Amino acid sequence: MLKVYVNGEDNESAYEAKTKGYYFFLNDEAWRLSRNVTVNIKMVKDVIDKELMEGYLKVLKFLACELSPASVKVINNNFRRFIVSVEPKRVDEFSLVRFRGSDGKNNNIMSSVRILIKKWYELGYSGIDEDAYDFLCKLIIPDNKKGEVVRRRDQVKGPFTDIELQSFLEACYRAYDKGNIDITQLAMALLISATGRRPLQISQMKVSDIRRLKVNEDSYSYVISIPRIKQGLGFREAFRKFQVTKELYDLLRKQCDLSIEQTRSTLKRELTDKELGNTPLFISMQKLESFKINNELREIFVTDKAHEYSMKINKTLSFIAKTENIISERTYERLNVNPRRFRYTVGTRAAREGASELVIAELLDHSTTQYTGVYVEFNADHVARIDEAVGIHIKKYAGFFQGKIQGDNSINKNELAVRDLSGEVTGACGGCKSCQANVPVPCYTCHHFRPFIDAPHIELRDHLLKQRERIMTDTNDETMSKTLDRTIMAVEEVVKKCETLKLQRSNIYE
Repeated sequence: MLKVYVNGEDNESAYEAKTKGYYFFLNDEAWRLSRNVTVNIKMVKDVIDKELMEGYLKVLKFLACELSPASVKVINNNFRRFIVSVEPKRVDEFSLVRFRGSDGKNNNIMSSVRILIKKWYELGYSGIDEDAYDFLCKLIIPDNKKGEVVRRRDQVKGPFTDIELQSFLEACYRAYDKGNIDITQLAMALLISATGRRPLQISQMKVSDIRRLKVNEDSYSYVISIPRIKQGLGFREAFRKFQVTKELYDLLRKQCDLSIEQTRSTLKRELTDKELGNTPLFISMQKLESFKINNELREIFVTDKAHEYSMKINKTLSFIAKTENIISERTYERLNVNPRRFRYTVGTRAAREGASELVIAELLDHSTTQYTGVYVEFNADHVARIDEAVGIHIKKYAGFFQGKIQGDNSINKNELAVRDLSGEVTGACGGCKSCQANVPVPCYTCHHFRPFIDAPHIELRDHLLKQRERIMTDTNDETMSKTLDRTIMAVEEVVKKCETLKLQRSNIYE
């Protein structure tokens, strides 16, 4: 429904966007439609013919009040492409045919232009010829090939392998341990990787969405409610529940406490019970301060305006991949990390575990199973292979070893000795003394581990390779056998680095 408000000073009408609480004026050069989306009106006004200006503004106003902000931004950007490409004084069939032969070959672009121009004609605004409307009604635009990157197992854009996913998770904890990211960024990254949800959904969560439910006398389940955003609904109008581990729940509770304390400290008062539940899980401190100064406290708890920008989540994922130098074992390059790949990964892992299309649709927050078949298809067609990079066949290093080679066998005062399976010391650990890792196998992928240059790393590698082969023979399960791959690669990397250092040492003394 179109909501219009009148500015008392000059009687100019303000319109409420699809996202509640955001208003824009028709003649503004930019329309702020949500916390994350601003539509650049000026860039179209600068190139459009004056005869089309009024119709353009009025139809875009209608769309801004009815469609999601992100959709309106895409439509506006692509309509500008149309204007720049054919420079029409009126939109007729010929101009559309010309555009279809250039930028309009892209189905996404053409679909956006069609939405705007058809609605323009249907609303009765001047500038659109009838033959243009008829052309668009008859135009068949093929659907995008959904799931192609999953189907072709794209190494850069598709789902992560188990090794890549584990590498990312370890990098998250490593970055936090080093102080490169804070607890908020850690929570963002782990929440995205566990749920596969879109950053906008995660950014819209509130403290009340994190819950512990009692199952029986001795056990609990840990459930989070994630807002839905792709069903034409407004801010937090519908939710999907998602079960998480106790470890992730505990981390999210710490994040809840942090957001509550930040809000309480900024407002300099205790929060009511209702305010506690409505506190954003991830809060923008800049916005929080602004609302306090302007005495707009309601905005903090009711609208999305005090929530952190979704782009912060995207940037956090990229930052972790870059600073921790996560390397893919498939491409031997830095792992391309983005939210969509985690989404694909959740789907493929569910399919591998035998989940139906309906269950996968639920996990990915799809309203139908229209686009979930590709995950089941991928799983049925996928034949896991032992990676040639494993063990002695490794040719390039994927950065699984994160520590430093120790040139001698000395152990510092605050370090612990790490022994191999036979009891021989293989290195030193400068990490937490309460570490419960089943040494030495996990140590090779830990950044606290300092392996000794002369330790028997080759023997451990050979032992792990035999163990991997035995697991495969006993279980005929590639998934189980591949759990050792990251460690094998890390040990092999240590072996190669030790050999290089020994060679350098021998050259010095020659």
